Amino acid sequence: MAEHNALTLSRTIPRSSVIGNYKGTAMTENDNLVNGRRVDLLAAHNAANDPDIAEVTAFSLLPRRTVHPTWAVPGIVAAFAGPRHLSER
Repeated sequence: MAEHNALTLSRTIPRSSVIGNYKGTAMTENDNLVNGRRVDLLAAHNAANDPDIAEVTAFSLLPRRTVHPTWAVPGIVAAFAGPRHLSER
């Protein structure tokens, strides 16, 4: 599953390398940003690798507390990541 990720990658890292294939045949991919731009990571992976991984609709067995908008993730991580903010969670 690759959903609501915000990645910062150098130009030398191909977008097709973000998803690894560990013998899976299907996954969910939605709303991912690379360097602030929306990227279909599964399409990038499938264009560069065979066999293709099929896309399936996401489902969750566990309730999520919060899913932040993808564009907000870099700022949230920068502001709240690390041990200094443990009491704020």
